[in-house]
Amino acid sequence: MTRIDPKFLVPNRSKNGIEEMENAAGAIKADMTEVEAEQIATRQGGLTDADLEGQQAARMRAATGEAQLAQSMQSLAAGLERVLESVGIHVDLTPDIDATDPAARSLLSPEDVLQALKGMGLEVGETLDDPKTKAAIKQVQGAAGLEETGELDVETLMAILESRLNNDRRARAGSGSGSVHGTRRPEGSQGADIPSTEARRSKPVDTSNWKAGKGDVTPDQLQKIVPGLSAQRAAEVAPHLNRAMAEAGIDNPKRKAAFIAQLAHESGGFKHMEEIASGRQYEGRRDLGNTQPGDGERFKGRGFIQVTGRANYTAASKALGEDFVKHPERAGTLENAARIAAWYWNSRGLNEKADRGNFDGITKAINGGYNGKADRDRYYARALDALKDSDGLPSTGQFEELSKPEPADLGGARTGNFASRIADEAEREARNTSTVGYCAKSVNKVLNSLGVGGYGHAYQKAEQLAKSPRFKEVSVRPDQLNQLPRGAVVVWGRSEQKPYGHVTVALGNGKEASDHIQNLITRGAYGTDWGGGPRGGSNVRVFIPQG
Repeated sequence: MTRIDPKFLVPNRSKNGIEEMENAAGAIKADMTEVEAEQIATRQGGLTDADLEGQQAARMRAATGEAQLAQSMQSLAAGLERVLESVGIHVDLTPDIDATDPAARSLLSPEDVLQALKGMGLEVGETLDDPKTKAAIKQVQGAAGLEETGELDVETLMAILESRLNNDRRARAGSGSGSVHGTRRPEGSQGADIPSTEARRSKPVDTSNWKAGKGDVTPDQLQKIVPGLSAQRAAEVAPHLNRAMAEAGIDNPKRKAAFIAQLAHESGGFKHMEEIASGRQYEGRRDLGNTQPGDGERFKGRGFIQVTGRANYTAASKALGEDFVKHPERAGTLENAARIAAWYWNSRGLNEKADRGNFDGITKAINGGYNGKADRDRYYARALDALKDSDGLPSTGQFEELSKPEPADLGGARTGNFASRIADEAEREARNTSTVGYCAKSVNKVLNSLGVGGYGHAYQKAEQLAKSPRFKEVSVRPDQLNQLPRGAVVVWGRSEQKPYGHVTVALGNGKEASDHIQNLITRGAYGTDWGGGPRGGSNVRVFIPQG
């Protein structure tokens, strides 16, 4: 009977550990029987003959029946195959993939899942049903492009395992690897120059104003390259890839195929725009340029190629004219993710390798080795096939200018150092807390630390700030909230559906910070009750810090 100890939830970071995984996987392929197939990946500690009649399997049979158990095990086996391949281990465990079975929740103990989430730097509670744990699971699901339910299913478990192994892969790449996660950054750029973002800052980044042109990789082609990519996501990603490729001289089918294949692998099929883990594992990593407190979390992996560390963010800032050091979250937008990847591609002279068909050489330049080779090669083969009948021209599509919305009337209010301090503290508190349902507690904590008194529920913050000489209330429509300056405090009224309202701090980039960071809310089932009963007017109130 095969025994496997893959340590998937707490990866063994040694070379011997990876070899142990490879040997065990090979043994599975050699002698796996139908009975053994039902036991793949049941827990971190390994498999033995006794596991077949173990308590978990018995509970699973009682709850779902033999057929559903077999389906769950087959799904996990398929996911296990993908995880192994992400670290260069190639084994065929199952011919079919079904990653939709929710019954997989019971295949790993709650302690295993909590340990895995903690290892990713996420804050969790004592149980899977704790609000903090559910918030952590939602973070994993959101970063993986899954529905944010807070519940565990096969795809979520696979996302957790893959994230842990991707973190391990970046750690192994380390310093001197020449990879995008290391510190050896090229000073110059070969091939076409990428225009400064300063010259194009007025252009919006959504795709509603994209005008397709000859030579573009279409959303349909992108879906052929990346199976499972939704039509909506393909339509969002393709324009930014096309513009970045045009700017970087990635202008023929071979170059485009290699570029898209590498990015698809690195981003999990264009799903992962930001590393799921908190980034605390990079704290103090001088080889990444992380020399200041908080650099690990601030400069975690972002974008299609997961640029990581202060040194790499600084290099990208200088190359692209965008201040990713001051605003690291911008490295995770679709526009900048594509442009950073194209900059790195050019800086390593990868067009030349693509022209020669040296895809392995490209893999080494990006990864520092050949991790995930099988997955990268599959993307590459599909990309070459999808683009073989294309016109062979450079991408010519472009974003057209959109009319600007009516500016928010701030009544002459100006922000200064006080607003910056509020935003900085709010962002820090949100990243440290990373939960849901405690917006008032987090914002009150931030304002109290800066000498602004306050307490109570979210909606009550409006009347408190209205009486403070350090804030000026301004009239802003909900559709203008995205234009608010960094540090503005936004309070939503309470209603029957939202009995406590909502309070948050605008970050000046379309995001807000309270007990977590999210896109700034511009609508919802909020009311006009600020205490003392409903009154007329807007259901949102905005306060600009003064001084």
